[in-house]
Amino acid sequence: MVLQTVSRIFYSQTAANQVNVEYQFVTSEVPGGFFGSRYNDYFSVILRSETGQYAMKSDSMNGLGITEFDNSTGASKWYKITLPVQSNQEMFRLDLNVANVGDAGFDSQ
Repeated sequence: MVLQTVSRIFYSQTAANQVNVEYQFVTSEVPGGFFGSRYNDYFSVILRSETGQYAMKSDSMNGLGITEFDNSTGASKWYKITLPVQSNQEMFRLDLNVANVGDAGFDSQ
């Protein structure tokens, strides 16, 4: 298993009432014909605020289901996580994790 991680810190805009993060899971396993196999790549998206709030989504290729993917590209539908903003220019941290399970030949991102 190979785990890739990216973290970013950002601030909400002045007078914003919420922060939205849209994301998509892309895996070469789907167009490669490996859906439903042990090569079950997975991801997590974690959004945290400096006030202690958080939203998280974690799933796998097989867990999402084949209907969530474009079979030609391996891209999932777009998803969104949201947190309310508690103060002006509140600090947020976004952590993105993707794991390539069981092989190095078909990556996910």
